Amino acid sequence: MSTATTDEQRRLYIREFLNNEGHHGLGAVLAEINDGDDSEDFLDFGASLTINDCNRSISLDFGVYGQTTTEEDRDQLRKDLENARAKADRLKGAVYLFIQKLDEALSDVETNLDERDKKSKKKSKKNQKAKKASKKG
Repeated sequence: MSTATTDEQRRLYIREFLNNEGHHGLGAVLAEINDGDDSEDFLDFGASLTINDCNRSISLDFGVYGQTTTEEDRDQLRKDLENARAKADRLKGAVYLFIQKLDEALSDVETNLDERDKKSKKKSKKNQKAKKASKKG
């Protein structure tokens, strides 16, 4: 069996940097889906998602591989397919909800920073008035 992936076998290859240019550290996502080797008695379907951020990394495997010789083998592979789909759906739901809530929280943080700017400007104006008053007095 060959371990090299040909272009014909590759269904998806994404490597995307996550951080804005010049922003701290390396953040990246790597998503790969390939058909792998498909022989008469073995199925090798590869699918993985890897997320890196600074020195932390997580890899999720959605691949399905194994013997196809018996009906039991094929039934097990069907269960593995079902599990891979369910795993991806749960991940999609969690990421979607996370993004929604993160967007809300970031808006709140931005509002907080704007309020701090206003307070700082008011304080600065009061200090300038106090300095002018002390110079006159």
